[in-house]
Amino acid sequence: MSQAQDQATAHERSKCYHLDVDSFSLMTDGDLLTEYLESPMVRGCADPIQYWSSLLVGGDPRAQMALDFLLAPAASTDVECAFSHGGLTVSKRQHALSNESVCSATVLGSWAGVADLIPEDEIIGAMKERNK
Repeated sequence: MSQAQDQATAHERSKCYHLDVDSFSLMTDGDLLTEYLESPMVRGCADPIQYWSSLLVGGDPRAQMALDFLLAPAASTDVECAFSHGGLTVSKRQHALSNESVCSATVLGSWAGVADLIPEDEIIGAMKERNK
């Protein structure tokens, strides 16, 4: 093959490569989630919703999927978590506990997760004294 033919072939391959790159976002043969997970990470993106919204306008098929994930409402709130945890505090046999007891146990349980907030030794000592 002559040098001119080599250059022509290289030029054709280059055109095909650029065509593939230019139409990458329009390729939908594969699984969009796989394409998204295999795509390079975008660094320095301060607002992912704005980023994916701009790609949606540009026709990127992954953009709608990404926006669906980003804009999904939170599954639970702090109040729901506290209520759920309070339900774990009271077993079916302890249904006669007062509201004050349940509230105190729930609050104390949430405070127990903070290191050194509750003097555990003092509480254990006070409970032992009370039960004598």
